[in-house]
This record gives sequence, C-alpha cells and structure tokens, in this order.
Amino acid sequence: MSDEVQKLAEDLVNATEEYKAVLSAIKELDSELFQQLSEVREKCENLESAVKGMMKKNPDSEVLISGHKFRVSTSTKSDLDLESAVIRAEELGHIEVLLAYGVLQFKGNASMLQRLPEEIQEEYKKFVSNKKSHRISMPKGLKRSW
Repeated sequence: MSDEVQKLAEDLVNATEEYKAVLSAIKELDSELFQQLSEVREKCENLESAVKGMMKKNPDSEVLISGHKFRVSTSTKSDLDLESAVIRAEELGHIEVLLAYGVLQFKGNASMLQRLPEEIQEEYKKFVSNKKSHRISMPKGLKRSW
C-alpha cells in the first residue's frame, strides 16, 4: 500500500475515533442531549428516505427549500430485445455488421466451461484468462457512523 493511502487510512481511523469520543463525551456530559441528538439523527435519516421515495414518484422535479435544492433527474436505459434482434439479423445476414458496430457483443462465462463434456472442455480452456479485480471494504466501525 502506498504511503499516501496509508496516511489517508490512518487519518480516517483517527477521525472516526475522534467522532466516537465526542459522542461519548456528549453522552457522559448530558445524556438527555445525547438522546436528543440520536433521535434527531434518526429523524433525519427517516425523512431523507421519505423525501427520496416521494421525489422518485415525481420525475424531473425540483423543490427549493431554504436555499437547498432537491432535484430528481431521469435517465433512460435502452434495452435491445436480443433474441428478436439476433433472429432478424440472421434472416437479413446482418450478424457480422451488428458485431462490427458493437450492437451485438459476445460474452463468455468461463466458470460454465466445467459443465461441458471433458473432451470439449480442453478445447476451450485455453481461451480463459484470469484477471485480478479489487473491491475496497471499509472496516465495519468506520462506515458512516453518524
């Protein structure tokens, strides 16, 4: 891990510990205030969920409250009826054209090779390559704790 990442991770751990210490101090100094803080935090989380839910029902809307803009924008995802498109492309002789332009793309599932009969598996195993991917998992105690 690079020194820069190491430093940022240490800063995050320290800041989270500091946040927890402040909360603990508030709880010790004024348990009533701490309880109020907890209730307000929960209320904010519930209201945020409710606002998001209601706004999703009103696409492309915008509300301005006390200078804060709440906005819903809609994007459109286009799906191709793959089965129908391939059948039609076969009829018209367009499979190669659709592949060349990226309309159709082949995707293989290497883990399914094991289902093939052994004599066929060997022929296709040579086309399998393994690539590493990275997923970052934050320590449980450092996830959004407020």
